Amino acid sequence: MRRLALLAAAGAVGAGLALAALGVLHHQLLPAQALVVGALAAGSLAVVRAPWAHLPPWIGAWLDLGVVVAAALLASAGHGLTFGLAFVVLRGPELGLLTGAALGVAVATTGLAYTHLRLAAEVEAQARRLAELERAALRSRLSVLSAQINPHFLFNTLNTLAELVHEDEDAAEDMVTDLAAMMRTALRSSTALVPLREELDLVRRLLRIEAARFGDRLDWAIEGEDAPVQVPGLLIQPLVENAVKHAVAPRPEGGAVRVSVSIVDDRVLVRITDDGPGLPPEVAAELAAGSLSMRGTEGHGGGLRSCVERLRLTWGGAARLRHDPAVPGTCLILDLPRGEPT
Repeated sequence: MRRLALLAAAGAVGAGLALAALGVLHHQLLPAQALVVGALAAGSLAVVRAPWAHLPPWIGAWLDLGVVVAAALLASAGHGLTFGLAFVVLRGPELGLLTGAALGVAVATTGLAYTHLRLAAEVEAQARRLAELERAALRSRLSVLSAQINPHFLFNTLNTLAELVHEDEDAAEDMVTDLAAMMRTALRSSTALVPLREELDLVRRLLRIEAARFGDRLDWAIEGEDAPVQVPGLLIQPLVENAVKHAVAPRPEGGAVRVSVSIVDDRVLVRITDDGPGLPPEVAAELAAGSLSMRGTEGHGGGLRSCVERLRLTWGGAARLRHDPAVPGTCLILDLPRGEPT
């Protein structure tokens, strides 16, 4: 019903415009011919309007009107051409005016339609990316919560706290503060971008808690430049947790974990390095090929795939997670652009 009403309105507008155009061309009113031209204009609109039918009415109405105007003027000019060469020569200025106006309106309508359709496509793509990012962030947040709040993690932390309370009350208080801050960060939405220094502060708290557990077995450091870049929350923390889990926890002698930040030209490089056994060859190969799967990262805490996916969703192809096989142990490099994510 709505479509029929639209076409009827288009036919009426086209007929009115054609009546005026034919009057200018023939110096008389031709209502029957104007009705035919109006019907042709409505038919033209029915044929071509499908690509922008989903656009908001305040945009689509202008595009519909442009099609009707261009079709009515062009059909009116075409009607004059049927009267022979003598009529064309005699009415040359009027025919030129109608044809030029029709082509001008057609070009303007085409440009307007292209612009709005392209903008609509970009908005829809951005909305899909945002929805995908939110889903990925939720999966990442749940994964981090599982790693941080599972009974094993809490048992170890609380057991360490029980020992520290009797040995060093200040250290125990610091550990409670760090644990509470980590829980607050993990529980809030991780879809938001945060300054890199805030993410590194979360990593620092994690490493302090782990250092309280492992003592001298964990040698850690966070160093480098304060890069002015925004990153998705909880992006680096799972990678550092993996490093502690695989390079320190299973080894009686412990291990070292380093996080460093450097700026090279317009890139920010965040290196997470440990002296453990290194990535499994199949995981390293998949990471290098950009085909990392959850199956390949289950043994490494699931943090790698989450990191790769969130980099892709936040920066597209402008950011990536690399592995440096030349460094002993495991060296993962977050290669980020300095500009704001788009």
